[in-house]
Amino acid sequence: MNLRQTAAQKLADFICDLDNRHIPVDAFARCRDLLLDQLGCQLIGASMQWNQPVYRFVKDTKSGGPARIIKYGDRVPLDDAVLVNGTFAQGCELDDYYDQRGGHPGAASVPVILALAQKQRVSGPELITAKVAAYEVGWRVGRALLPEIMRRGYHGVGVRRDICFFYRLYSRAAFSPIIFVFNASDKSLRSITSSTVWGNLKSLWL
Repeated sequence: MNLRQTAAQKLADFICDLDNRHIPVDAFARCRDLLLDQLGCQLIGASMQWNQPVYRFVKDTKSGGPARIIKYGDRVPLDDAVLVNGTFAQGCELDDYYDQRGGHPGAASVPVILALAQKQRVSGPELITAKVAAYEVGWRVGRALLPEIMRRGYHGVGVRRDICFFYRLYSRAAFSPIIFVFNASDKSLRSITSSTVWGNLKSLWL
């Protein structure tokens, strides 16, 4: 039996074990600033006419849920709030961007984190820790994948977005809000899930 951890298992361990006490003070403060910046981008994006079809579709077909659509206040299911707010987040092209390895971590993470935080109460440090995890993992996965993944026709933003957030933000297990406590089998499940998601939810440039 091979007891060596796979890259996915190591990544899952890092995400699951991250605690706000591990995060440098300046990085924590920077993520607070980036959270406000991303909310500003969502508010601007909510006013752009090319983003309105997504909002109108969700407004007309979905109602009731724990999460709100930014600016408009409609309550919708979690995934629909993430869809609309994520569209707003990157729909004005002002959102943050990794300087060397591509990708838009704020647009990919903040709508997910805030939607989940509306479903269950979380503290400020817990929310920022989830954001730090998303930014850190997105950067490291980007360094491993780019530029080769884009040469093969994959959109790097979509690939990293899929692998980063299924680990940390969804769970069947007992947990403290957002920052989940997994046992060994749970971590294995997340690493397997990430590998599946990576292949099936890839974004392509056509």
